[in-house]
Amino acid sequence: MRYRRPMPDERKGPPLSLVVEGWRRGTHSYALVNQHQLLALAKVPELAICHQDLAPPDDAPGAHSLFDGAAESTLRSIPAPDPHTVHDVAYRIAAPFDLEPTVRARRTCIFLTSEHRYVPTSLMARDEPFARVVARTDTHIVTPSRWSRDGLLLAGADPDRVTVIPHGVDCGTFRPSTEDEREAWRRTNGVPSGSLMFLHVGAMTGNKGVQDLVRAFAIIAQLLPGAHLVLKGNDALYDSRRRLERLLDAFLDEASRQRVLPRLTYVGGRLTNREMQALYGAADVYVSPYSAEGFNLPVLEAVACGLPVVVTKGGPTDDFVPEGSGLFVASRLVAAAEGLGEHLDPDFPALVDAMGRAALDPAVRTKARAVGPVHAETTHSWDAVAGAMVDLFRKLS
Repeated sequence: MRYRRPMPDERKGPPLSLVVEGWRRGTHSYALVNQHQLLALAKVPELAICHQDLAPPDDAPGAHSLFDGAAESTLRSIPAPDPHTVHDVAYRIAAPFDLEPTVRARRTCIFLTSEHRYVPTSLMARDEPFARVVARTDTHIVTPSRWSRDGLLLAGADPDRVTVIPHGVDCGTFRPSTEDEREAWRRTNGVPSGSLMFLHVGAMTGNKGVQDLVRAFAIIAQLLPGAHLVLKGNDALYDSRRRLERLLDAFLDEASRQRVLPRLTYVGGRLTNREMQALYGAADVYVSPYSAEGFNLPVLEAVACGLPVVVTKGGPTDDFVPEGSGLFVASRLVAAAEGLGEHLDPDFPALVDAMGRAALDPAVRTKARAVGPVHAETTHSWDAVAGAMVDLFRKLS
């Protein structure tokens, strides 16, 4: 996806008036996406933007900024909406999902994802089934992947009212690390200098596939004495450490635990974007054997940082992982019980094989370092995302 921002003399008509309703704090994925999108939208000259802060997710109070000073200042400087102004478009990005049109704008756009290819009523703002709400409202839905769009259509959405706009990545921040930067992170965090470091970032929930990852790593650890696994969770929002402990108890026998635990580093605190880049940059391989995701932004960030990514085939990462960066794990589509959506079941031997190939073949890592950052910068910048959003908003208004 490429977008060239129009020059001022190319603008057609008056500036587009946009009110964004969402979160500017916290580490919920919707908050992270909103912050990046706001920074990119704030640079679009033909856009007049304001922001209505909604009730934040649980980890937001007191959360430090994920951005450096200039970006943080830009985020905080976006004004609140004038209560007497009716804007051209409202864009709402928060959960639970509220599909009701806002009184602040003539048209309302809603961001949401369908990870398991259905929308649980428990995630709807008023406990009203998604199909019923979407049928009686005229709101337009933005979702970041074809996988998620297919799920929304299966759940009852009108295909003419669902647009795929993928997420982006800031390649000025998320980039390959130098050898000195890589070694500095490892020294600080107790990861041996010469180890082969596998990395996963996520909530440690079942859909992330961590249970398969730790089982696969237990096998890899037998073959590669220098292998090390780093897991980055989110303790404040998802209680990730406790989730991980339960997974280790449930899926590893005692012999496997003895192999894995001495080679496992867990990071559960909040990190800034630059701290996250340092984490990716210290790794050799990124692994995400997920069963259900709406997009999977950490995979894109890992690609931008030059890592080979071991990912489930058939899901949303098919949209943006290039062949030169991805080692794709075959999967089968599984229908959930009682019609509650679908998920992917990654092939476990294929996961072990892909992790082994990424570890043992230096050419895999060299190619990913060359291909990934260029691919991310040319196809998935946040400026491109903002451009696609503005194009949609213009069409709706």
